[in-house]
Amino acid sequence: MVHHHLGTVLVLVFVVCQAARDVYFAGVFQALDVFEVTLVAFCACTLIFAGVASARDPGGWRRLAGHRRALLRINLLTAGAWLAFFLALKSLEPAIVATLYGGAGPIAILCWARRGGGQGSTPLGLWIYGALAATLAGLWLVVLSGRSGLGAGDVATGLAACALATGGGVLIALGHLGTRRLNDAGIGADTVMATRFLGLVLAAGLVEMLDGSAIAIAGNVIEIAGAAVLLIVLPSFALQLGIARARPMQVNALRATAPVFVFAVQFADDRLHFAPATLACVLIYAALALTGALVEGRTKDEGPAGTAGEASARSPAA
Repeated sequence: MVHHHLGTVLVLVFVVCQAARDVYFAGVFQALDVFEVTLVAFCACTLIFAGVASARDPGGWRRLAGHRRALLRINLLTAGAWLAFFLALKSLEPAIVATLYGGAGPIAILCWARRGGGQGSTPLGLWIYGALAATLAGLWLVVLSGRSGLGAGDVATGLAACALATGGGVLIALGHLGTRRLNDAGIGADTVMATRFLGLVLAAGLVEMLDGSAIAIAGNVIEIAGAAVLLIVLPSFALQLGIARARPMQVNALRATAPVFVFAVQFADDRLHFAPATLACVLIYAALALTGALVEGRTKDEGPAGTAGEASARSPAA
């Protein structure tokens, strides 16, 4: 019992840190270049996970060498997902980005599963996913109608940002499926995390090389690197430990509430005002995602969360 409670606490730590991450980087991107911040933050993440992987499982590098094509796909998906996520944060209310990003991927994976001939969910689950899709569409309308916490803005910018947040969510969910397959092949999560951001670092570095503009982040390197450790690296470790200890239904239910935490924290940003339309969509999403997690959890084997990768990847907010 204590084992499961500890897992729940660790996942909750990840969810809270995720909310702080979204709000922090949304503020940072108002003053600093997205690609510069990405380069510094994920260089720090890669170096730390590489050190941890080398210390905990040196043989993981040899096992990973036999999966180069899968690793390349994961890097492309991860790079596209994070860049889309960060660019969306620059222009949208963080709670809206978190909801679109967290909800789009699982819906896309469910559609892909059904396209391949499988049902992919229970009948009740399908209705829930349909309602989730409608809620995400509602958030697009909130942005385009100027009812978000940022108020009225350029419609084209809002449309592009919503597309980035939604598309990024699809890409990261597909990337998670790929990393799960590497884990199933005996490659540790630390080794995967040490290599899955290489494409992202390369892309950000290439953009900066070709940009030719002055580097604006020089005085903020330590702050950005420290934020990456506190808001990306350590929460990722907490999530890994939590998944190993909590049940899949608990993990997915907690992660479904992430946009609510983002909405609560985001008012530390002076640019934002309280937006009832955003709150309504976020609460509806959280309620549906939580219900979906409970329905999926009760229809699948409730073994350790680490053995339920496919269900976790398709669950809302995964």
